[in-house]
Amino acid sequence: MAVETEYITKTLEEYFERRNELLKDTDYRIVRKAWFTLSHLLLNENAKVVDMGCDDGSMAYAMAALAPNIRFIGVDKSKRQINKAKEMYADKVHNLEFMHGDVSTGLFEPESLDAIVNSYILHEVFSGSRYNEKIVSDMLAKQFKMLKSGGTMFIRDYARPPPEEYVLLEMPDISRDTEALDKMSETDLLIWYSEHARPRQDAGCGGFWLEELPARLPRTRLFRLPYKWAYEFLMRKDDREKWDKELPMEYTFFTPREFRKELRALGARVEYSTPYWNEDFIEDHFEGHFRLYDDSGKSLGYPPTCFIAVGRKMKDRQSLLIGERRPSKTEQSSIRITAMRNEVTGDITDVISRNFVPAEVLPYHVNEEGRLKIYLHDGIPRGVANTVPRHGDNIDGKRWSGHMIEALTVDSTVIHEMVPDDIKDTVKFARDYLGLKPRNNSLLYHGPDYYPSPDYIDERIKTYFLDVERS
Repeated sequence: MAVETEYITKTLEEYFERRNELLKDTDYRIVRKAWFTLSHLLLNENAKVVDMGCDDGSMAYAMAALAPNIRFIGVDKSKRQINKAKEMYADKVHNLEFMHGDVSTGLFEPESLDAIVNSYILHEVFSGSRYNEKIVSDMLAKQFKMLKSGGTMFIRDYARPPPEEYVLLEMPDISRDTEALDKMSETDLLIWYSEHARPRQDAGCGGFWLEELPARLPRTRLFRLPYKWAYEFLMRKDDREKWDKELPMEYTFFTPREFRKELRALGARVEYSTPYWNEDFIEDHFEGHFRLYDDSGKSLGYPPTCFIAVGRKMKDRQSLLIGERRPSKTEQSSIRITAMRNEVTGDITDVISRNFVPAEVLPYHVNEEGRLKIYLHDGIPRGVANTVPRHGDNIDGKRWSGHMIEALTVDSTVIHEMVPDDIKDTVKFARDYLGLKPRNNSLLYHGPDYYPSPDYIDERIKTYFLDVERS
């Protein structure tokens, strides 16, 4: 056992050294973006992933370096960028290739891909097609056909704020006597942008409505404008080097609800969707630069920096519709809801618990390369994941399908009734409850217990680990 542990440790060290060497010259923001994307994909070894609109290939390269057992293909319609990507990255890693092609066409065979990544590419397709939403819908439909059953589509882009809403944008009263865009103050740039935005729609008809109101505070200026265009400006105002290139683009077209609707129309299970706030971006570009209010003057805080949606391609008749229901009050129910009132604020919170002590079992396997595999339930219906506060909206804007990735859970009394350190009992337990086989006469061992709700501690969950053969 000591020799095996030493081998695993050495293998992991070699992996980390290799990974660090590959990524040492890559911008940390690209590496973080690649890691963030991969964290939303559950992929098997040798899975085939396509990065649509890969640009210069830097994120596809970072993903390939982070996940050497996954195959990545970067696609872009710019031959210049693809040639640059091949020159920069193609020979550095074995699991990456690049190809020239239009992401809005059927580039790959049906049922041939395990995952498709659309990272900040959909708004480019939308803008490049004269702001045509149908082109985006058609493109997603073509991509969806390329996915295998169980394949994943990852979308990260900007989402349109609520249509027809107006906001108040308060900014420092700074003005510079210049017509150079890269030297304008943000206030002057907003006024210029209101006259020149969206020039592709119709020559001479660009821009959007902007009204200046009396300032509320000294040395500030206050503007009223559509929420969409306030958001468009705030997300691009500091990227002056790309201003001319980005000017014809509209970053937003689908609302979060419309993104989810598009995926569901394809037959996808929308497993997760959420607004996202990039803390670095907010610190660099938002804090101290503006305040945003609704039309009545109520503070809106900082807008999300992007929107994320993860859709899973399901086989016909395999998906479920999760509806909220109160649990049965009969003795057979394993769910119990208790209403608790906050003595300070008076708010009522529903605390959900089970009528038994759960034990989460984490079977694991370490392969020959020293990579750890953990066996979990995938796609288990969990209606509790969709609960919202009484008489209110979802707290953080996250939406779950109700199908979760979670540990294998049994009643802890089952484990307590086992004979301690008995290999036969462990084999029988693994067979009946896990469908797996212990490796090298392994035994269950007790890990840390935890409380899932630190604010309302109502149940304790026990954790157990088991070394198993590869399934």
